[in-house]
Amino acid sequence: MCYTKALQGSSVDHALLYSNRCAAYCRLSKLLRTIPARVSEESAIYELDPMSLGQLALRDAEKVVKLRSQDPKAYLCKATAQTLLEQYEAAVEVYLSGLEIDPTNKTLQDGLREVKTLMEGAEHSDNKRRKLERSDELDCTLCLKLLHQPITTPCGHSFCRQCLLQALDHGNKCPICRTVIFVSPKTYPVSVTLNNLIQRNFPEEYEERKAETDAAVTQAGGESLPLFVMDVVLPMQHMILNIFEPRYRLMIRRVVEGNHRFGMVRIEDSGSLAEVACEVEITE
Repeated sequence: MCYTKALQGSSVDHALLYSNRCAAYCRLSKLLRTIPARVSEESAIYELDPMSLGQLALRDAEKVVKLRSQDPKAYLCKATAQTLLEQYEAAVEVYLSGLEIDPTNKTLQDGLREVKTLMEGAEHSDNKRRKLERSDELDCTLCLKLLHQPITTPCGHSFCRQCLLQALDHGNKCPICRTVIFVSPKTYPVSVTLNNLIQRNFPEEYEERKAETDAAVTQAGGESLPLFVMDVVLPMQHMILNIFEPRYRLMIRRVVEGNHRFGMVRIEDSGSLAEVACEVEITE
């Protein structure tokens, strides 16, 4: 928070602040990785997970490299963040870029050796481990397809984020065991281990599922305009929507995922839709 406030100033060294914040994210990520699982089971840890911290660190590091492209420390920041994200090949390239600027930099040399050691260990583990076979346990029980952006509920069941989001439009219970769950699929974190396992072992099928989900979101915000049957709405009028019916909650969610626009139309006395409707936009 202190770094964020400091970065809002105009007369500060932005590169230095981004570099320091990147280092802070990296240290926090490493610290969380050292906490035994039993500790987090006994008392919840309300912090960002190590991978999220690594992504934040990488984002800051890329800004440092852009601001100080001739500073070896900038490449050290980026390579460290990529190592935490297990992007070993990319980290090696960044270390080499930094060594081109300063070939005698011992910190960069040590980091490069460490990454190469990690790469060798990862390759050895991959060769030793048998290829994971596809099983029904990796399928979503709602769409019966490979899990995409899997979310594991407190009761222990995993679903696709979009599938759980749609299921909770009809109630706040787990679709399998009917346990009441108080989670928001929009903000609830993806199961990192399960997601990585699926991406590494089934890359082609995962890309198909990703393209399918992206296409559904694009279609939700495409040329067709959903209609919400209600009273007359005048141009430039502001109103608050109170949606309770599952079908309309689903419609509003898809609108928010798309272009935020839909039509509002009233029913004539004859029971048919009015010929004129008003196009509205969700702003909050």
